Amino acid sequence: MATTDDVHTQSDLNPASSEHANNLGNSLPTTDSQISHSQQISYWDAQTADVDGMLGGYPQVSRIDLQGSKNFIAKVRRLTRISHETNSSPSSTTKPSSASGKDSANPTPPKTNTKLNRVLEGGAGIGRITTGLLLNIAQTVDVVEPLKKFTDVLAQYRPTAEQGRIGQIFNSGLESWNPAPDCRYDIIWNQWCLNHLTDKQVVEYLQRTSKTLTGYKPDSNSEKDNETLGWIMVKENLSTDDWGEDIFDDADSSVTRSDRKWKALFEEAGLKIIKMELQSGFPKSLYPVKMYALRPK
Repeated sequence: MATTDDVHTQSDLNPASSEHANNLGNSLPTTDSQISHSQQISYWDAQTADVDGMLGGYPQVSRIDLQGSKNFIAKVRRLTRISHETNSSPSSTTKPSSASGKDSANPTPPKTNTKLNRVLEGGAGIGRITTGLLLNIAQTVDVVEPLKKFTDVLAQYRPTAEQGRIGQIFNSGLESWNPAPDCRYDIIWNQWCLNHLTDKQVVEYLQRTSKTLTGYKPDSNSEKDNETLGWIMVKENLSTDDWGEDIFDDADSSVTRSDRKWKALFEEAGLKIIKMELQSGFPKSLYPVKMYALRPK
């Protein structure tokens, strides 16, 4: 189960639940093994279906959060387009693969001011990020969210939905969601939701969704031919444990992971980091929040 959003203060989480404490003896469970999806459902079902409920009583950070995410996406799109254009510069021996001079098998990334085709918000909650950011940069947004009472809020955007801008709504937890094999996304946005999955579930989810990125060709054995043009983006709280370990929150049954742990999980999932950046402008009482843009290796 994974529901966004969840802003934690540094006093919310119990340092005694860190992996460092667990490593002092074999009698205590590992941090992520304490995760209970049924407890998560109970916690989120008790929250109000509005921005205040989604952000744990910190609705004032929403505007800063959305602006930070918007800026990050723009930087990633600009960076990867420059990289693509540099790597695709034709040499004197290169011939175009079509009459138009374009290689249809290896599409060019859209310009940074062009709307993306289709994106996904994982653990979408009431669609705060969908309506506040993703619909501004994409033609269509699909959402994954286990609680129907949250996705029902999207009904107020009926004109947008009827235009096909709000696409499929999957009422499912991320740990059990299986995207259709032919589905392709330009961005898969995951914010304050992967902390509700175990380490193993995070890796498996990232592996599944990486196969739905634009440009992915399941039958190709060529790394070059299988180069994706889409991104998986992760935005999560970071642990400030003195030992750099993960911290368990028994209130919503989630894990606040260290930067080191996130990078290890991305590596295990076969993903490379294209860009990463800390969110700025949040109150100092909140945990640091980091954004990662990922692509398959």
